[in-house]
Amino acid sequence: MDAIKAILEKLSSYNILTNIIPGAVLCVVLRYLVGYDLFADNNWFVLGVLFYILGVINNRFSSLVIGPFLTWIRFVKPCSYKEFIMTENVDPKVTVLSTENNVFRSYIAVFCLSLLALLYKAVLSKWTFLSDNINLVVLVILVILFAFSYRKQTRLLSQRIAINQKIDKYNNSKRTI
Repeated sequence: MDAIKAILEKLSSYNILTNIIPGAVLCVVLRYLVGYDLFADNNWFVLGVLFYILGVINNRFSSLVIGPFLTWIRFVKPCSYKEFIMTENVDPKVTVLSTENNVFRSYIAVFCLSLLALLYKAVLSKWTFLSDNINLVVLVILVILFAFSYRKQTRLLSQRIAINQKIDKYNNSKRTI
């Protein structure tokens, strides 16, 4: 139990809100509404890791699929990343609102993934390739999901560095005037 406490102390509230709790909710929904029991292991450490990993997968799905889809259908209209960074520097509440925004998107993804699991269950008997090769299919999907996540994160990191360099140049030029 001390190991779990130490791990939880290291996690940010953002990780808890957007990864662990949605991962646990996804496990519960999959168990009680879809019929996939992921709680076979009663080891709390293993369950914690499962919740976290499923939460990260859910988070990446929400970021790469749900967010862009809701933008594409014009359900939401997000600001540019540059606008976000510039505003975040002057209004710390934007970070809190962004976290809450991501939490809602995570739960949309939880229920979409649950719907996909129901759909998978329905077509499982009709498409024997899926049932015979589910491990391969899941691994390929996860490789693709995390490859695109890595690309997106690298782009955001590069954009943030470029924006901060522009801010620094602007602030340094103001000092020399």
